[in-house]
Amino acid sequence: MSAKLLAKQLGLAEKLIRDAMAELTSARLVVVDDASSVRRGRPAIRYELASTVLSALPKRDGAYGVHADLLVRLFSAAVSMAARGSAEQVGKDRRVTKEGRLAPPGAANYLSACNRLLLATLLAHADPLGMVKSVSRGTLCRLTGLDEFSLTHRLGRLKSLGLILAKVPGLSSKLFPGARVNSTYFLNVTHPRLGGGNGAVWCRTFDPEISSPTLDQVLRPDLDRNFGAKDHPVRCFLKGGAAFGVLRPMILRYASYLLSHHREKLGYESSFDCQSLREKIAADFQRPAGWKVGDVSFDRDWAQVVDHFYQLAFRVARDFRRVVDIDYRFDEVCLVPLDGGFQYVLWLNVVDESHEGAPCAGS
Repeated sequence: MSAKLLAKQLGLAEKLIRDAMAELTSARLVVVDDASSVRRGRPAIRYELASTVLSALPKRDGAYGVHADLLVRLFSAAVSMAARGSAEQVGKDRRVTKEGRLAPPGAANYLSACNRLLLATLLAHADPLGMVKSVSRGTLCRLTGLDEFSLTHRLGRLKSLGLILAKVPGLSSKLFPGARVNSTYFLNVTHPRLGGGNGAVWCRTFDPEISSPTLDQVLRPDLDRNFGAKDHPVRCFLKGGAAFGVLRPMILRYASYLLSHHREKLGYESSFDCQSLREKIAADFQRPAGWKVGDVSFDRDWAQVVDHFYQLAFRVARDFRRVVDIDYRFDEVCLVPLDGGFQYVLWLNVVDESHEGAPCAGS
């Protein structure tokens, strides 16, 4: 494939393609075929993937995740032009720097090549609703070639454009297995810049009179009559964890699980208890080394820690269920965490993509 054709398909400048191909050729990832053109003049330079690259490519379907179609749209010329507008309009929108030069493409309110690459990397690791939670910053830097500073800047750019709905920063804490939790990103897979989005997913703003757990509710639970303030199992477990910014989104994720899989059991007078969610919660946290398994007292303490997060999630799910009618054929519900609560609700329907009127209390 020639640089000119590739530039046309990706909606990028031909010079950018040529420079990139030169680097890929130097890295022996791409080889050059200097076949003579059938026309007169300078032979057309065509590029092919190196045999070592072809042999390393995944042979299975779905190698690029559930959003493979969105990746194609993201790098198509049509979506590229829709994202940035006409060439004439882009020229009008381009800002001028203090040095009198045209500002970079991002200043014209459209996606640059690097930003599209970053977004594509996130999409390749996202679940059907657009949540990315298994990729570290180091991995993102390695896959995109960006340094830490540039990664931070470009993630902020995607968020300002609405392509990232929310981000939950990762942290190191003894509360979690491996003592580390990666950042979580919530992508807007319905964004117009992705060519119309995924027809199976709805994204709706939501602002009911439902609040997510407060800091006091998460870190300072009501004292059990059998424990003093300093001896309460939950307080002992959370001591020194400083992980409220991660714990609250986790609670919303647990509430989303209940809404997705057990919504019909979240009625006004339901005494439903979800053992599978309790198991998920227990697996997400690191039981203290001193709390020996099999010891009646420590087993009780650990059960109380799990129950603490379970009850917080159950209240959110129950309150949400009372406000919103979700008795539709939607397979997944995701409450997207924002400061002080949640504003976006993602609905996934893989059963009936033609369903109209996604259930929501706001728009």
